[in-house]
Amino acid sequence: MIDLEKVKMVLYDFDDTLCIHEDHSSSKDSDAEYDVRVLKDGYKAWPNARPNSHMGMFMQKCKEHSIRQGLISATVSYQHDVAKHEWVCHNYGIALENFCVGTFEDKLRIMIAISTAYDIPREQILIIDDLYENLERAANNGFMAATPMEVVNFMG
Repeated sequence: MIDLEKVKMVLYDFDDTLCIHEDHSSSKDSDAEYDVRVLKDGYKAWPNARPNSHMGMFMQKCKEHSIRQGLISATVSYQHDVAKHEWVCHNYGIALENFCVGTFEDKLRIMIAISTAYDIPREQILIIDDLYENLERAANNGFMAATPMEVVNFMG
């Protein structure tokens, strides 16, 4: 259950959390095409993707409560990282701190580093991610964890 009174930082996944995709293909050809699109088009590489309106309302609520917010997506290159960050800024109007990492496994590692570097107890950092294994790993290490649907329900 989300309790904003306890949250000092929110970390958002990108794909299917903030950026809702219509195309979920994953062949090697589509991966190569995707990489070319990101390199050529930057944040416009996701022409059929949409922001989540409830997530946008949640982000605004966090901003009003002065809660730090960051992007924690797995990316394959710096250019992908920048494009995702710019997509969020363009579609949500909020510049998130950028904590993107190389792999899904690196999310927990950077979350632990964030907790230590910024002196924020783990139980006051919330990760929102559509992948259950990421949420389970975070929760098992003392972080708060929520799915995008939990945010939808929270915002009512």
